[in-house]
Amino acid sequence: ATAARMLGDLAAARTDLVKALELLRGFRGGDIDRLRARAGGDLTVVLIDRGDFKAALKVARRAAKVADKLPAADRAPVFNALGMACKYTARFAEGLAAYRRAGIAARWAYPAGSLFHATLEHNLGGIHHAAGDAQRAEPHARRSVELRKRHLGPDHPDALADEAALAAVLDLREQWDEADRIHRRVLAGFTAALGRRHPEVAHATG
Repeated sequence: ATAARMLGDLAAARTDLVKALELLRGFRGGDIDRLRARAGGDLTVVLIDRGDFKAALKVARRAAKVADKLPAADRAPVFNALGMACKYTARFAEGLAAYRRAGIAARWAYPAGSLFHATLEHNLGGIHHAAGDAQRAEPHARRSVELRKRHLGPDHPDALADEAALAAVLDLREQWDEADRIHRRVLAGFTAALGRRHPEVAHATG
């Protein structure tokens, strides 16, 4: 589940897990940096989920130091994880630099417009939003919604979550009519998909 979330799609996650098994089966001393980088990328996401942001940043930085030795498909998620950790610790310039490196790797590793790109666009929108720059956040938020809907459909919870993020950006930009329409659609979509008692529905209501 962590790999799927980090890489953005199940196909990429399955490939990632296969590569991890190959590394473990054929482990040699020279492979240790690659294993550390992979583990660091995964662990960063887990720590962020737990709210341990300082530890996540420490792990992500350690992983990023050896990530250049990895294939692009493995390098992109590591830098994406570093960007996430930087966002939650308010290190915005470092986070944007990490996302740029993730984007460069993603061009080699994933087809244009993939779900990984949707995740990267979502995260770029998120870090600009967290930094208080809603104008720069908006195009990334719109792109993530477009890609997520294309791959998953408009009513998938992940697509709805991206729409909720877009609405939050539009709120800051005082584009309240569009934001209100999106908030209502997200609430209706989450209610239909997850039920009225699901935490995402409560969050959308708030």
